[in-house]
This record gives sequence, structure tokens and C-alpha cells, in this order.
Amino acid sequence: MTSDDFSDDPIDDVVPEYSPDEVQSADAEIEPTFDLSIFVETQGILCKFHCAGRNVEWTVPKTVVRRAHKAIAIDHLFDILGAGPIIGYQLREAVTNNPEFLMVPRAVNTLTDRITKALRQVQKALALPVLGAERE
Repeated sequence: MTSDDFSDDPIDDVVPEYSPDEVQSADAEIEPTFDLSIFVETQGILCKFHCAGRNVEWTVPKTVVRRAHKAIAIDHLFDILGAGPIIGYQLREAVTNNPEFLMVPRAVNTLTDRITKALRQVQKALALPVLGAERE
């Protein structure tokens, strides 16, 4: 070790200083999230959606994959859903029992439409006025 390995400069110049307001504003920028579970079962594909204390379940029928090159694996579907927010909500947790299960494009479109519908229902429920609020 040489004397050049250490600096006599104060560490204050290296460590950024943040005010509590800046830390809180960074936390406020976090988008709302939702969780999604997809379970492949004998009777179909069970989807469980959770967002803002609301739970919704639905099934998507299993379909025969004739063109595997057009099908999407559930694991890849989670990557796509997690790539960016959907109407302002970010995928937080994704769980499946069969990540390599292939879904045909039609089933993927149905699933994403159903997720969007569930998110809109959450938005609508959160935007409802409180009963007994002032009326004009």
C-alpha cells in the first residue's frame, strides 16, 4: 500500500447530503403496485390479482399451442408486465407454478385485458367519494 492510496481530503465532499424533504419526495414518486399469481391447473389457468387491498380471481382456458414460436411463456409474460407501469400501476410480485408454460397470443391478450380491467376497478373504487361527504 502506498501513501497515494489514502486521501487527506474530508469525506464531506464525497457523501451527498439529503434533507428529510428530499427523501420523502423520492418515496412519494414510487408508483402504486399490484401482485399477480398465475397457476396452471388441470381445469385452466387460475389468475389471482391483488392491488390496494382488493383481490380478484379469474380463470383463462388452456389452449392448444400449435405455433410455439408465437406463444409466450408465463415467465416472459411477467417480464413484459413488469417492464413498465400499466395505467400507473407497476407489477410488484409475480408468482407461478409453471414458468415455462406456453400461452397462445389470444390468451395473453385476454389476460392483459383482464389485468387492465381489474386495475381500472381499483382506480374507480379509490376515487369514489366518501359517503356523508358535503353535497352541493
